[in-house]
Amino acid sequence: MHLAFVSQYDPADLASYSGIPHHMVRALRQRVDRLSVVAPLAAGNRVAGRLAKLRHRVRGEGYSRQHTPAAARALSESAAEAVRALRPDAVLTPSTLPLYSLDVDCPTACWPDATFEANLLFYPDFSILSDAHIVEAHDVERQALSNATLALFAARYAADSASGYYGVPEAAVHVVPYGANLGRAPDDVEAGLAARPDGECRLLYVGSGWVRKGGDVALRVAEEMTAAGLPTTLTVAGPPPPVRHPLLRVTGFLRKDVPVERDRLRRLLAESHVLCMPVRAEDYGCVFAEAAAFGLPSVATRVGGVPSAVADGESGLLVPPRSRPQDIAAQVMDLLADAERYRQLCRSARGWYERVGNWDVAADRVVGLFGEVA
Repeated sequence: MHLAFVSQYDPADLASYSGIPHHMVRALRQRVDRLSVVAPLAAGNRVAGRLAKLRHRVRGEGYSRQHTPAAARALSESAAEAVRALRPDAVLTPSTLPLYSLDVDCPTACWPDATFEANLLFYPDFSILSDAHIVEAHDVERQALSNATLALFAARYAADSASGYYGVPEAAVHVVPYGANLGRAPDDVEAGLAARPDGECRLLYVGSGWVRKGGDVALRVAEEMTAAGLPTTLTVAGPPPPVRHPLLRVTGFLRKDVPVERDRLRRLLAESHVLCMPVRAEDYGCVFAEAAAFGLPSVATRVGGVPSAVADGESGLLVPPRSRPQDIAAQVMDLLADAERYRQLCRSARGWYERVGNWDVAADRVVGLFGEVA
């Protein structure tokens, strides 16, 4: 198979879109006869886009430039010219938008983490979009999805949005979870388990967006656990939070494209007891797959795409939205109090990573689905 990978994100840049396009391309290249990368695509005139954003901001409105007909058409046209010259057997994009007006004579697939409609329910930036712009963005998303032979999504909730809201035929919709974006995982988890001390708990929080990703709740969990007699710290691998607290350990944002910082993140994943991410909104969360790769159980909220990234009882524990910090703390303490149960969860988390949460498994699935529609 000759596969064309088209994207507005640069797969050569590990920092682009959390490294997802990079790892997609790397895994797919090993499974097809030829992979051609068409990226990064341009979404039209940048100056015009910035002026439009400024006009909306003056009116107190948000603006999603790429979800406009002009920008989506520009992405499609720049992709189409290259694809026609390449004459591939299939086209894959990690977004929906390059498919907006793409007219090529081969199967096409999108593989995003969410739809516009799904994001509209979750993210603050979307809540300030004008009604007119939302209608326009829905039209763009619907048109792009209608041009997809296969509509692949990292999470079930996004797949349901595609079929339920945008009317994509269910036979075309598939859930293909993303993998871990930290390179080769350790061969086993025993060394990491041995490095996790008894008599204390090291909670880990990874990412930016302190409130959206539940950092404030995770800190409350650490407080509750410490007050209940288990000394607990919360390490924040991300930008400094807007609070100071004696239980916080802040590393700053650790970049995966900088080897020394990536290695530090890998050590934190290996040596922490629990990844604590009681998120309020999340499309998927590759960090959960990264934690599982190191045998680190996740405690996360059952919202959005998280249930596709955390297998409840297998790679971690899912808690209901708006769970009380003391209730989450009690669940974590119960888990740690049973050493054998905790070790079994760590090992099963690694098993979930090997079966589901890695890019090799994901790429095999994608190539197999293209084979079914060829």
